[in-house]
Amino acid sequence: MAISFIVFVHDNAGAAVEGATMNLYDRNTTTPVRATTTTDSTGKGSISHATEGRFDVEIVNGSSKERLKYDDSIQMEAAEFALLNMRGADEAFKYVITPGTISAERILNIPVLTKTAAFFVTPAIEDLDLDGFNIDNGGVIFLKEQAEADADVAGSGQIWVNTATPNELWFTDDAGTDTQLNVAAVTQATKGALEAETNENTYAPPDLIKNSPGIAKVHGKIDSGQALMTGSYNIATVTDNGTGDYTVNFDVDFSAATFTSVGIAVNAGRAAEDRVVQVGGSPAVGSQRYITTVNASLSNIQSEIACYGAQ
Repeated sequence: MAISFIVFVHDNAGAAVEGATMNLYDRNTTTPVRATTTTDSTGKGSISHATEGRFDVEIVNGSSKERLKYDDSIQMEAAEFALLNMRGADEAFKYVITPGTISAERILNIPVLTKTAAFFVTPAIEDLDLDGFNIDNGGVIFLKEQAEADADVAGSGQIWVNTATPNELWFTDDAGTDTQLNVAAVTQATKGALEAETNENTYAPPDLIKNSPGIAKVHGKIDSGQALMTGSYNIATVTDNGTGDYTVNFDVDFSAATFTSVGIAVNAGRAAEDRVVQVGGSPAVGSQRYITTVNASLSNIQSEIACYGAQ
């Protein structure tokens, strides 16, 4: 990209100087001349070079000579620019800073910095790096939706908007775990809702799952000696009422004596006999009696029982 210089030359009386020579040199050199021109009747001289770099401009008028050096430093109370170029250290490229359409006077206040910070005027081109500083007293922030979070950065989290209809606010930690924000908390289902199988947006906690109508509230195994075997649930004791007759006593009673009881006889040896477990009489809220027979005769056999209903 070419680089250009424009100067105006006037004498001590303020009159334009026509025919003054402008020479372009590499920084801090006197040869070769990279480009040359002369000023016109308005005192204007324009000179350029096809390759960007660091240059000095020399103005010669008779015995007068003045050089505008790249290494010059200037200090002033105020300056105004229509276009501000800032060249990089590699000399190859520059930032061209131009304002947008200005409809009224505006003031850009630079905050007091406690350390070096990077600031980008055009965040649409580059990321805005606040280097750990806060955003204070801001207004509305619009976030453009995207399909997923950016790459993880150790020690940083991301707030972003997921592409959806309507779109969704998400947070991603530095381990890549995505969490949707602004989601209404799901409440715990009640015992009554589980018993009634209510259709609602709740969750069933482990200690209340047992209240679902389809889950046995009592179950266990009774051996051939009419004693309770391991692996039972909600059975306090088993009462031996005599041969082929026992009562299961519950830890937690049913709410009414209308629950359902089932039983099955175990025939581990596959004997050719008729083994039956019967529900004996009317149940109580806290117990259930069972009768076991073999070939229609009362007999102690291994059996398994279960009860369903509300508690």
